[in-house]
Amino acid sequence: MYHNILAESLCFSRHPHRKDDWLWYSMGKLYYLDWASDNEVKVGQAFKTSGTRSEGERDKIWLWHKRLGHASFGYLKKLFPSLFSSLDVSSFQCDTCELAKSHRVSFILSSNKSLVPFSLVHSDVWGPAKIATPAGARWFVTFINDCTRMTWVSLLKTKGEVSSRFQQFYQMVETQFHAKIQVLRSENGREFLNHDLNQFLQHHGIIHQRSCPYTPQQNGVAERKNRHLLEVVCASLFGANMPRHFWAVVSASYLINRIPYSILNFQTPLQTLHHHIQTPLIPNLEPRIFGCVVFVHLHDHQ
Repeated sequence: MYHNILAESLCFSRHPHRKDDWLWYSMGKLYYLDWASDNEVKVGQAFKTSGTRSEGERDKIWLWHKRLGHASFGYLKKLFPSLFSSLDVSSFQCDTCELAKSHRVSFILSSNKSLVPFSLVHSDVWGPAKIATPAGARWFVTFINDCTRMTWVSLLKTKGEVSSRFQQFYQMVETQFHAKIQVLRSENGREFLNHDLNQFLQHHGIIHQRSCPYTPQQNGVAERKNRHLLEVVCASLFGANMPRHFWAVVSASYLINRIPYSILNFQTPLQTLHHHIQTPLIPNLEPRIFGCVVFVHLHDHQ
């Protein structure tokens, strides 16, 4: 194996165990071999130009790269700029880093948002919870309107109830808002692949978009909504010191629908829904702290 030393326009090749020295000239993008035997001066120039200094700097860079736990070479350039005075970061490639730091490529955030309410509905099922509600529910399913981000939550005792809950949601949208659901986007779980739901979707001409297996990022709107709901639920339960079987997910969805969103130009989902279509009178109760004391008035006959 020959060791190559590159200069600006020269390349010197030397074998470690034999006295075979070769000098190459660069012309364009190719190197041409110099067959002349008396090139000691030019060989010396090649050693002088790129010899000990660049190789020493390269060795120090690799040394610090390993000392700092295989830190990135861009980070090393910030720490030791003098070592990279004649070297480029792109010339370093560590096989160990490629094995240890490999990860999936980030998903590009979609900037497309439907302009018509209920033309696209996102849905996802969360559960099972370790502790059931007093009514025995261990799951909940969400239906999110893509245009307005309005969210509806239904508690489930079993995952098999998803089909009936979606059919109820479809009837509610058709009756209350005089709208049609055109696309349902969900995960690829079995609860969304049952025969009853597929027959209902085909009968009403609804397109069912399912995410690929083990790729929840494709159903990102519903996944992030679940996280937002659970964050509000946990904060409400912890702040009130309430037992965990008092799920506050329905209360959380009520509050989230009345909180401004940046994607909606800092309007609430309820306001955005009112701007697009005529909606029935929806009560806006003054919010109270979850878990606060409530006094109930009882009539005499009670």
